[in-house]
Parts: sequence; structure tokens; C-alpha cells
Amino acid sequence: MDTTPDTATETVINASDIELEGGDVMLQELSVGDPVEIEQPTAGMSPGIWRVVAFETDDRSRARMRRMTREEIEAARRSEAFSRIYE
Repeated sequence: MDTTPDTATETVINASDIELEGGDVMLQELSVGDPVEIEQPTAGMSPGIWRVVAFETDDRSRARMRRMTREEIEAARRSEAFSRIYE
């Protein structure tokens, strides 16, 4: 199973490029590793689940995002389900 990221699935976005969860969550409030679900094509990102890879600026106004693979999404869902069982 190859989960190596494909550079075609990466993009850099500005905080003003996307509105998250009806504007309630700002890009600056996210952390590296956080997933973001994109429902419509926007800011060079196709629909799917993207992950914050890095911030390009100190004020977090630009972030590098990478689309998660199906395997990564399934692994995260299994991990979340497992952790809920043992809470």
C-alpha cells in the first residue's frame, strides 16, 4: 500500500481563499495535521479531505495543504473509533 503523497495533491492556500464551517473556524485556528473537509472545488482544492501540512507564514495566513489518501482517511476513522471504545 503506497501512501506517499503526490505533489499534484498539494496546494498552498491563503486564509482568505476558503471559509471553513460557515466561517466559524479560521485557517489560523488549525494546527499542522488537522484535517479539513472540502465539499466544493475552491482555492485549487478539489472536494475531499485535506490535511494541513505546514504554515508558510508566521501569522498562519498561508498554509500548505495535502489531500489525504483513501487509506489515510480509513486509518484515521479506525483510530477514532478505537479511541472512543476505550474512553
